[in-house]
Amino acid sequence: MTLGITVTSMPQIHDTTFKLLFEHVRAIADLLRGFVRRSLGEAFDPARLDLDSLEPAPAEYVDETLRQSRGDRLWRLRYRAADGAHSWVYLLVMLEFQSEVDPDMALRVLAYTGQLYLRHRRGENGRRRGGPLPPVLPIVIYNGRARWSAAQSVEDEIAPAGAALARFQPRQGYLLLDVLRMRPADLPGDNVVSARFMLEHGDPEAVPAVVAGLRRLLVGPEHAKLRRAFGATLRYMLMTNRFGASGEALQARLRQVDDLEDLAAMGTMFEERLNGLLAKREARGFERGLELERALLVRLAGRKFGPDAASRLAAAIAGMNDSDRLEEVGDAVIACAGGAEFLDRAEEIAGRR
Repeated sequence: MTLGITVTSMPQIHDTTFKLLFEHVRAIADLLRGFVRRSLGEAFDPARLDLDSLEPAPAEYVDETLRQSRGDRLWRLRYRAADGAHSWVYLLVMLEFQSEVDPDMALRVLAYTGQLYLRHRRGENGRRRGGPLPPVLPIVIYNGRARWSAAQSVEDEIAPAGAALARFQPRQGYLLLDVLRMRPADLPGDNVVSARFMLEHGDPEAVPAVVAGLRRLLVGPEHAKLRRAFGATLRYMLMTNRFGASGEALQARLRQVDDLEDLAAMGTMFEERLNGLLAKREARGFERGLELERALLVRLAGRKFGPDAASRLAAAIAGMNDSDRLEEVGDAVIACAGGAEFLDRAEEIAGRR
């Protein structure tokens, strides 16, 4: 079985937050355990999947299109078929971000499935691999405001050809998870993907429970990167006032997420970010706002990575007047684990013209 996952995101939520989530084994496993089982019913038995065997697929399965995408990933895990035989299951994780429903999604899934099958047949060292092709289960995760209106099967896109030609037509489809049409009460429990979907609904009252659940589910050093991914998600949502809260309510939410493990001084960083944005709005003129933004980034870098990092960052972004690039630097403060990694990323951003 091959599993394809496509995420289509509205622009107000930075696509990086979804990419960060679906780069992690735990998220893919929770997707299989909770959402796929619930959508496909009893016919799908997740017990046949060896979730402990999840790993990146060998390089020969990754084509040029996948290599050029920063978010797409190909995974594999062991699968026990109905006859008891064991084989690999390939999981294609496709992350597509755009502002509108993609009317050609079924065609795109069909095209990628065909590429995947050809690469499977090619095998190692270019020698043809025999045996049956693995089954395919593509999944589209959509969080747009407009209801998904695209055809969910290639079959629905083809003009009627009559019974004589019907068997020659492709029937590729995909499983749609329409996030904003899912009721929070119906989301699977103890599931990190459910937590991310809960945040998408934008209910400020849900934040404390989501954070408490994440702290319980993501205990231990093996989940450190996933905790940081959720920290980045909360940062974007709170920073852009995704929850529609007033200034006081937003400050309260910031305090409620300040103790997510492995997100050093997150509450303080969030509050300083908010203060910087408020000052930017009140400042006279755009230049003053950018000056405050640069100073805030230097201060945050110093808190997390030390004074040397702060000094180098100050030199790198001095005079930078591109607010989008400054935001990228802010993203790096959250996402990077060490000072050297952060400075490499920050100086790369600062060096772009």
